Amino acid sequence: MKKRCFTILLLAVWFLLLFPLAAYADVLIEPDNDFYTRHRDACTALRRSFYANGESGAVSVKKEPGSKTETAVIENGEVINIMFTYNHKGEIWGVTEIYTEGKRPNGWIPMDQLLLVYDYISFSEEHQDDFYAYTGSYEALKTAEEIVLWSWPGSGDTQGNFETLSDENSENFSLSPAYRDGQGREWGFIAYWHQYRNVWVCISDPTNSDIPAFNPPPQPELWQPDDTNAPKSGRSTPLLIIILVTLLVASTAILIRVFWKPNQGKRPS
Repeated sequence: MKKRCFTILLLAVWFLLLFPLAAYADVLIEPDNDFYTRHRDACTALRRSFYANGESGAVSVKKEPGSKTETAVIENGEVINIMFTYNHKGEIWGVTEIYTEGKRPNGWIPMDQLLLVYDYISFSEEHQDDFYAYTGSYEALKTAEEIVLWSWPGSGDTQGNFETLSDENSENFSLSPAYRDGQGREWGFIAYWHQYRNVWVCISDPTNSDIPAFNPPPQPELWQPDDTNAPKSGRSTPLLIIILVTLLVASTAILIRVFWKPNQGKRPS
């Protein structure tokens, strides 16, 4: 009986401590780049997509900011994901990882050689004054057979769909903010729910995948950093993970000590 109680309690402790680890797992994705590792605290997270736009028809990926060592060449028009940026002597560089068959090159690109791919962040920056808190019900989503996901309202770009929202699977589901388009359709933003991140649903017409692209992306432009491009420490989350793992190990040891004491046999008479 004591062993059973120990097992149940240990599982509960593991769940409570490992849940935050799972929640932060995606935040911990970092490039396997020596320069980034050495300068992590001076790098700023970005995680946005860009089109290559080099003057010569391609961009050259460098081993590190300011380096002449080339790790890859990307033709103009190809999409690149920039994970973090770094201010090198007043010039902003971005680090990327390129997934190709059999290899995974990574390196740095000057941000002025890239054009920003319009995304949900761009839409938010452009329309944030039109956003409001959604206070309506989710009944339309609960009666819909499938709910269409969009990159942003009027994008014309669907991001898949998910099944009807039910009382069982709607825990922690929320739409925030909301937006009403020029035709009176109401939209809601899903920041995170299950595997879905940063997508919009049309609350007024959730199953319609043929809503016209009334708000298509504009011509791509250069990315504009904030005024300071202040670095954000990359160690805060890893430190949290280290603390949680330490707590997990310590709690396991304590529970073993309390509940799993070896049987002390009787001394021979």
